[in-house]
Amino acid sequence: RAYHLSLARIRRAIDESNNDVGGSTIEQSELSYMVRSRGYLKNLRQLGEVPVGREVDGTPILLRDVATLQLGGEQRQGICDWDGKGEAACGIVVVRFHGDTYRVVEAVKQKIARIQRSLPPGVLIRTGYDQTLLINRAISTLSDTLTEEMIVVALVCILFLLHGRSALLAIIVIPTSMLISLAILYLMGVSANIMSLSGIAIAIGVVVDSAIVTVENAHQHLNAEDIRVSNGENS
Repeated sequence: RAYHLSLARIRRAIDESNNDVGGSTIEQSELSYMVRSRGYLKNLRQLGEVPVGREVDGTPILLRDVATLQLGGEQRQGICDWDGKGEAACGIVVVRFHGDTYRVVEAVKQKIARIQRSLPPGVLIRTGYDQTLLINRAISTLSDTLTEEMIVVALVCILFLLHGRSALLAIIVIPTSMLISLAILYLMGVSANIMSLSGIAIAIGVVVDSAIVTVENAHQHLNAEDIRVSNGENS
């Protein structure tokens, strides 16, 4: 206040004194030299000698005259840590449109394994989120659902219809319909992602119901035909 200097003026003076100034070029023979004035501040002494104003008699007012200079912690621009254990740098791999997520992630894992060997001691690359784990769980869920439904259909057909070939027919229908669905998705250019696999897993229940109803209806008609033929022979 004694020097009638505002914080904005002091900050502007520091910014103007802490930069590089480009000059022209010097041509000598076939060489060209670029002239540049290197004006970045390197220590507290240079910072304290930055002129921030002038007194009435023209005496320059230095920064050390109006401020106390000391080294402190660098201002933090962001924060990222790993489980609260120190600093970390984050990176995200984005799959392109129509890209195969599973193949991309596997390729990234191989690349990280090669890079890891060249990193300095103490520097590690860790995976925070791996989408292939979710994809593998979706595939595992689909396989388990398919197996369970096939077992249930076989038991229902055998226990209630007492006919092994009918159970075999219903069991064949389930994986066949799933393979046809995957083939149609492939021809349409739709990847086997989580949404499509979840849809197939849900649709398996409808396929199971249709298979049981169709087999039971066919079995009923066949029994009726056998009875009609048997009555005709007896008569």
